[in-house]
Amino acid sequence: LTALARFGQDSFERLHALWTLEGLEAVDINLLKFIIQDRDEKLRTAAVQIGERYFDKPEAVNLIAKPLANDNSSTVAKQLILSLGMMSTPVDSVDIIQKASRKHSGSLGVQIAATLSLWGMTDLTFIKDIYAGKAFDPNTTLMWKNMLGNWNRGIKFTDDIDKTEQRRISGGETQYFSSCISCHGPDAKGVGIAGTDMMLAPSLVDSKRLKGESEKLIPIFLQGLTGPIDGKTYGAGFMAPAHVLGITRDDRLSELLTYLRYVHGNKASSISPADISKAKTRHKSRNTPWTDKELNELK
Repeated sequence: LTALARFGQDSFERLHALWTLEGLEAVDINLLKFIIQDRDEKLRTAAVQIGERYFDKPEAVNLIAKPLANDNSSTVAKQLILSLGMMSTPVDSVDIIQKASRKHSGSLGVQIAATLSLWGMTDLTFIKDIYAGKAFDPNTTLMWKNMLGNWNRGIKFTDDIDKTEQRRISGGETQYFSSCISCHGPDAKGVGIAGTDMMLAPSLVDSKRLKGESEKLIPIFLQGLTGPIDGKTYGAGFMAPAHVLGITRDDRLSELLTYLRYVHGNKASSISPADISKAKTRHKSRNTPWTDKELNELK
């Protein structure tokens, strides 16, 4: 079996032999060191998976993981990042993860794996470079920022919020991270436009609109918003109504608005599905986006 795993002509047969040896607990580091040099990415990926149980030893990290940090396969890189990240490994593993992540920055699988494996490590050079816009091109940077934004998820509820309301607010958090972070950012402070001082959309943190009257907030999500806000122009120039973002149900929109008001609006009062329905009825004849001035004049 060892000879077949090393020298077989068919990659599927070699893969089968390798996993059979693993089942027999007959795989050693030297075999894995040989396999990671193979041309077939499936074999290299399997070598990483099998090598996980050795990654608490510096020798295995040096012989198996480090050589794969520059592997040309994003599939291998994703597995390497996950295997190192999920194990109790030497400090070197973090450097390997960062290196592999930089090489395959455009791979969604690598982005997900690195987000999980480096969870909360905001002091890493790699993470700092992403947030500073120094690591990648603007589109790739935005993808990484949106992925890393998951680190900001999780709400600390005060004791006066009952379980039903907690579920509604948590549902709104899911809506926000699914539909809103590409413009407003995972931290809700807005996304900057690379190479300019302009923001794509305004910050929602401590927003007077969020904290204010719901009658002047809900219409934005029904018909959209266009033009300057408080005299300031933003790159997007237009906020699409909720249904364009895939939020079509009144209860889902009420969850999103309640989440925004609770987390970023100084725990302002919640908004119910009935409030959404009432606003829809009131503005049913309107089919154009609002302006900031029009919203301020609403009674």
